Amino acid sequence: MNVKNIFSLFLVFAILASAAAAIAQTNVGDTPVTSQNPQTSALEILKQKSETEIAQKLNKINEFLVRINLLKKISGAQKGAIQQELQSLAGTLDALRTKIIADTDLATLKKDALEIPKSSRIYLLIMPQAAIISFSDRALSIAEAMEKISEKLYTRINAITDDEIKSSAQENLTIFDTKISDAKTKAQSAVEIIIGLKPDGGNQTILKANNAALKSARAKIKEADADLRSARNAAGEILKALKARSEIKVQPQGNGQSTAPQN
Repeated sequence: MNVKNIFSLFLVFAILASAAAAIAQTNVGDTPVTSQNPQTSALEILKQKSETEIAQKLNKINEFLVRINLLKKISGAQKGAIQQELQSLAGTLDALRTKIIADTDLATLKKDALEIPKSSRIYLLIMPQAAIISFSDRALSIAEAMEKISEKLYTRINAITDDEIKSSAQENLTIFDTKISDAKTKAQSAVEIIIGLKPDGGNQTILKANNAALKSARAKIKEADADLRSARNAAGEILKALKARSEIKVQPQGNGQSTAPQN
């Protein structure tokens, strides 16, 4: 190996050594030495948790406000009452979120975060109320549509000439109409049961009364749904009768061959 090659080799080693030293210095020197304040970390964690919880509640409230606004069969007063409750709760939660974002010390933040469970008591009452009202409106809409069908069925049944088929269809129409009426009564009753409820504020007596009312209203909605199903079944029986009447009317005579004139 000549002098030139030896010199080149030493130069390469020197460059590699310098690069390694630079990398080593960079790894050590460029790594920030942070002394994170435990209180600051806890502050940010609690803020994030509180903001997320409030945001989830606000999103759900806004969803129900949209749904309530679309209701058609609930009275304006009942609709307005639940909308007012939802908007009031949304305003309370939004103001609390703003305050939590502005908090700069952990003690104050903890105090504000404790307000979230308090608002949850209101939330846990209003949201079921909104759901029951929505279900009630749906039941009333279906019942109204069925009432229109009843008018058409009545006309069709009166045209039946076979007494046995006609009598069976009339009985089922009576069931159909009765069940629709029952469903409407129960759906409206469900709303009336829960529309005047107020948050318990930590009072166990009021809490138990609210829970009992919500349970009763849910039962009314289930009963209304069962009545609508019974009405639908009765309608199915009526359609069978109408089909049987149609088959009797077009039943072929003689040997079953067409009675139309032949060319």
